[in-house]
Amino acid sequence: MDQTQLEHELSIIKSMIEKTRNDTMESGSLFLFVGFGSIFFIGIVLVLEKMLLFTWIQPVMVALTILLGFVGFLVVRQREKQEKITTYTQRILLV
Repeated sequence: MDQTQLEHELSIIKSMIEKTRNDTMESGSLFLFVGFGSIFFIGIVLVLEKMLLFTWIQPVMVALTILLGFVGFLVVRQREKQEKITTYTQRILLV
């Protein structure tokens, strides 16, 4: 192996490591979205309980779950359109 080929292979390895690091950091945004959605749910339940609207809690929770699920689906689809190559784990976990 000459020096040029060795440098080329090292640059390929570095780019693969950088891509893996970026993919790992980006997958955390979906978990943050779910966490903030959960906090939002708790806040809505507290407000409805304070207003004594107990019959509205379940319908609002169903509607918010569907809404946040749809938004999460759109986020995943957008990322899939941007990224052409996916790993087996990414396809299973939808990240």
